[in-house]
Amino acid sequence: MTSDLINLAGGTFGNLLAKAPIDQPLRDIWFRSRPSATYSAAVDDLFMWIFWFSVIAFVILMYLMFYWTWKYRRSAVKKPILSTSHNTPLEIAWTVLPLIPLAYIFFKGFHGYADALIAPQNAMELKVEGKKWNWLVTYPNGEESPLFTSSTNPDSDITNTSTLASTDVPIYPVPEGRAIKLRMNSLDVIHAFWIPDFRIKQDVLPNRYTSYWFQSEKLTGSEKLPDGTPKADHWIFCAEYCGQSHSEMMAILRVVPEAHFDKLMADWAGNKPPEVIGERVYKSQCASCHSVDGSKNTGPTWKGAFGTQVPLENGSTALYDENYIRESILNPQAKIHKGYGPYSQMNSFQGQLDEKRIDGIIAYMKKLNPGAAGAPAAPATDSPTK
Repeated sequence: MTSDLINLAGGTFGNLLAKAPIDQPLRDIWFRSRPSATYSAAVDDLFMWIFWFSVIAFVILMYLMFYWTWKYRRSAVKKPILSTSHNTPLEIAWTVLPLIPLAYIFFKGFHGYADALIAPQNAMELKVEGKKWNWLVTYPNGEESPLFTSSTNPDSDITNTSTLASTDVPIYPVPEGRAIKLRMNSLDVIHAFWIPDFRIKQDVLPNRYTSYWFQSEKLTGSEKLPDGTPKADHWIFCAEYCGQSHSEMMAILRVVPEAHFDKLMADWAGNKPPEVIGERVYKSQCASCHSVDGSKNTGPTWKGAFGTQVPLENGSTALYDENYIRESILNPQAKIHKGYGPYSQMNSFQGQLDEKRIDGIIAYMKKLNPGAAGAPAAPATDSPTK
């Protein structure tokens, strides 16, 4: 009963403040985007409630402080008044009364936090993995998105891997108006999954799962794909510093109509040749450190590497073949490419990539050097099925 009265009083106060002419302009300045998912508006409302409460409390306290400072200033004419040792009613009042708005903030915040953690029973679950410096999303059918876009031109989807740079980001489609549960964990250090438009930020930790759920807004049709399908793109960032390329740990959550989403899932689930699987793994997990156009990055380029002799840090060489690739994926410290030591910056993918994906990477690297022995003939197109 007490919590209901507190919520009623707090809600009434919030409704009055929301009608202030300056309220919406301030929201636009601070949030920079309108709330776009379940609980987003509630987060904004609570933030503004705390802001306005703080403003009002600050003004009252500053007024009283300056007023009493002036009224009871030292004077040669007036005789100083003897102060009482304490005032029990006043002390109770200034202790209990501030607890009312603080209790409202607590109940409102905890209620929203608890609701955001408990997903509806029919929610679609996406597996989200954070690793330096990528977000990896696996759909219920086991597929991963092959879609990428340029961070400098988000409207242009990338289908040619040779143009992929370390700052290009993956696109993860989700259906509009459907509850989505994120089951998240980290493969290395602590990350934080943050979608500013959704007002979502959740820590992503190694060796344990965290979760969050949301339901996207209905599409307005203001943004469209090249084929005319409505969409809404929402940026994903890492909000926990995680190393050198922390600022480039980005992705896009793309809200699309449910029919379009179902078609994408059906297309991705089709049988794919190994090199296409390897190309998708490269885009999602390897592109931040390895190039395929010959340029130098954190790790050596893959272009033209298969079938060559690799100079190593210890002065010897190794044949860049299937065994070398597999060993480098599972035990990066075993044979370190000259110029990238003395210790490899690459983390082991032991337990993270299954045999199908490792075989796919090998097939894709063979494709990048078609002249090498054992490499397949280059196909007519370089684009994966979308």
